[in-house]
Amino acid sequence: MKQGIHIRIKDRTGLTEREKNILHIGILNTIVLAGFVEVVSKGEGEGGTAFNPIDDCFIGFTMIYQKPIPDEMAEALVESITRRLTTFFSMSEIEMDLEVRLAY
Repeated sequence: MKQGIHIRIKDRTGLTEREKNILHIGILNTIVLAGFVEVVSKGEGEGGTAFNPIDDCFIGFTMIYQKPIPDEMAEALVESITRRLTTFFSMSEIEMDLEVRLAY
């Protein structure tokens, strides 16, 4: 059972603070959608999700479920977030380095 996922994004394009804030909201929405599709819609992740910031990168979160979710579901969520954000960055022509991995 897993309970958390680290998501780290590093900017390679030199976005302004305003652009970063707009991108930040889009990324959060993408992560929440992936979490709903991969976890909540399948009856797991009860009790809610918390997002804690990671300060040593451009945009970073640790996504924590109050109750652990099955390993297979956590791995599917990592793949889903990675795929969705990679596609989002590619379609937006934004150069970002992305790391999504299981935290604990």
